[in-house]
Amino acid sequence: MKSDAYPMYCAPRCTAKSKRTGQPCRNPAVRGWKVCRMHGAGGGAKPGKAHPNYRHGARSQGADMLRQLINALGADSRRTIQDLTASKRTDLTRFEVSSKNEAVTHQKDDLD
Repeated sequence: MKSDAYPMYCAPRCTAKSKRTGQPCRNPAVRGWKVCRMHGAGGGAKPGKAHPNYRHGARSQGADMLRQLINALGADSRRTIQDLTASKRTDLTRFEVSSKNEAVTHQKDDLD
C-alpha cells in the first residue's frame, strides 16, 4: 500500500482509552491535538464572557453585602429625613392662610 493513497493510515492515533475495555481509541488524532474529534479535539466554549457558564459576580457574597449596606444607608437616610420634617412641623407655632386676598394668622394646634 502506498502512503500517498491512504494518508489516514499514517496519521497519528488518538491517545484516549476506553473505560470499559481499556483499549486505545483507533481514530486518527486531529492535526495539532493528541486526541480525535470525538474525544475533545478543538472543542469547548469560548473563554471569558462568551462562555455560557460565565459568572459576572453580581450575585457574589461581596456584592450582596454591598447591596445590603446601600439599602440600609438609604433606609436610614429616609428615616432621618422623615424625623427632620416631623420635628420642623412641631416647631412651627403659626402658619398663614390666605383666603379671598386676606391673610389670617392662626395659632397651631397639636398636629399629633
